[in-house]
Amino acid sequence: MYKAAIDEENYLAVLEPRHAKELLDQLIDSSRENIGQMAYFSHDN
Repeated sequence: MYKAAIDEENYLAVLEPRHAKELLDQLIDSSRENIGQMAYFSHDN
């Protein structure tokens, strides 16, 4: 995987298909409250 350092703590990387599930899971978890407000169902029900 290609990585380009930005500074000591951050880098840019080319995403690959193998990263998709982890990124989607993180996106859903961080947006769960908003998703629940927009959907007719929510994770609390």
